[in-house]
Formats: sequence, C-alpha cells, structure tokens
Amino acid sequence: MNPFHTLIPTLLVTLLSTLSLNQVQAQTHVEDPFIIEKMGLFNTTVISKSGFKLMPLQIVEYMAADENMRSYSNKLGGIFLVESLFNATGSILTVWPLVQLHFLDKSPNKNLTWIGLGAVTSALITRAVFMKKAVKAARFYNNGYSETPNLGIDIGSTEHGIGLLIRF
Repeated sequence: MNPFHTLIPTLLVTLLSTLSLNQVQAQTHVEDPFIIEKMGLFNTTVISKSGFKLMPLQIVEYMAADENMRSYSNKLGGIFLVESLFNATGSILTVWPLVQLHFLDKSPNKNLTWIGLGAVTSALITRAVFMKKAVKAARFYNNGYSETPNLGIDIGSTEHGIGLLIRF
C-alpha cells in the first residue's frame, strides 16, 4: 500500500479542521473594534474605527453594512433623521429674521428666531440620545454581537424619597 494514500486524507482533515477553527474564532473576535472615547472640554463621546473619528452618518452606515447590527442601525438612522430635521429647521428659522433685517429691509419676525432656537436645542438633545444609543451599539459589536451586562449604581428618586439604585 502506498503511504501517500493515508497521508492525503489526514492532511485534508487537518487542513479543514484548522480552517473551521479559524472561522469559529472569527465569529467571536472583532478584529477592528469601535473605539469609544470621551474627549474635549465638554467631555463629549467620540466613536472611532480604524483610527478615524466617525460622524453620526458614518456610524449609521457602518451599522447598516453589518447584517447583525440591523436592529441598531434602524434605530440610529431614525434618530439621526430626526436630529437632522431639527437642526435644519432650527438653522433656517434662526437665520431668516436676520435675512429679513439686512437684505429685505423688513422688520424681523422674532418669534421665528425663538422657534428656531428651540428646534436647535431639540437637535442637541437628540444628538445626545443618538450618541448614547450609538455607544450601546458599538459595545454590542465589540462584544461579538452579545449584550453587555447592565450593572451599575445610581442615585435616584421615587415617590418615597431619594435613594441608591442598583442595576443588575
């Protein structure tokens, strides 16, 4: 009997088992994780990937490209859309009275300015909500598509008074 007849199936089985082991490892290990940092004077949250800081639209695009992140990307996309609408509406309504005053020689409508500032404030609040959910989605991605345990201690109030809240 030729010794190569037994060697070839053995090498084939060894090669296939090695390849399948790498596939299992690739499903639980993230090679290029999202990096979550707090930066700047106001301690804002910054999410980066591959050394680049991501803008909110880029975060949504990264999440939408991954099939396992579909539920997160849909929520983030909706929040981003609402934030963009608030921001655009607020900017237009805030600037329009200035345009009226300087270019059209009309008396400006100050109510539009106040409504615009309210819309811009709503956009800032919506951005904070977006970043909180984006951090949660990035942690889900970094943990190999598994939820992180929600452990923590907070101070909170109820109808009985102020106390310590323990989350587990």
